[in-house]
Amino acid sequence: MNINTNVMALNAQNMLSKIKTKDESGGQKSSLKINSTKESGAEFTISEKMRAQIKSLGDPQKNVQDDISFLQTAGSALQQNTDVSEETEEIVEYSTNNLSTTQENLTAAESRIRDVNMAEEMVAYTKNMILNQSAMAMLSQANKEPEKILTLLQ
Repeated sequence: MNINTNVMALNAQNMLSKIKTKDESGGQKSSLKINSTKESGAEFTISEKMRAQIKSLGDPQKNVQDDISFLQTAGSALQQNTDVSEETEEIVEYSTNNLSTTQENLTAAESRIRDVNMAEEMVAYTKNMILNQSAMAMLSQANKEPEKILTLLQ
């Protein structure tokens, strides 16, 4: 069984991982900076907005990862369907070849049976001819004996 890889999906997944790594490291730096200073109300609000934005960035990334997984699964399913289709094609080809061979063998067997039947009829015909000729020879001999007797009597 061949295992095919979806190179485009793998590249997309690698790019996503790189982007995710950059986003996570950038978000931690800005979050640390805000947390390390005395936070005023405005800074706190900005910090919370940034945290919400960072958190919301994970959702599209998760969706992209889910989509990549889906595409990989679909690719595998497509490959399996292709494999099954190829196997079915091979079976059909084998069956066709087998049927052709079977038909040739059947034709040859039928020809032999006809040849044997013809030989049997020829043997029966020859036997009847021999019996018929023997009977004629016996009648001929039987008819010659009375003629000999009649010639002696005359």
